[in-house]
Amino acid sequence: MVKLGADYLKKLQREFDDAIERQDFDKLIELDHSIRSILQSNANENSTAELKALLRMYDDLTISVANLREQFAKELAGMQSNKKGIKAYRTS
Repeated sequence: MVKLGADYLKKLQREFDDAIERQDFDKLIELDHSIRSILQSNANENSTAELKALLRMYDDLTISVANLREQFAKELAGMQSNKKGIKAYRTS
């Protein structure tokens, strides 16, 4: 079981912030698994401040990944629209 402490939570937060900034999906997946594993292994523990902080971090991770997915979907839709426009221009 991973011992939760302020230093460990700060390390996780730095990794999380860095992964979001770089849009590093592999690191986000790794963090997702790590955080879920810690939460599951500590499920029977009293809700400590560290666990609450970890839950907030996990919520932030979930929201950030959803936002990145939405952003990429919009970019992809825009690329598809541009592609159709270019194709229509070339055929006219």
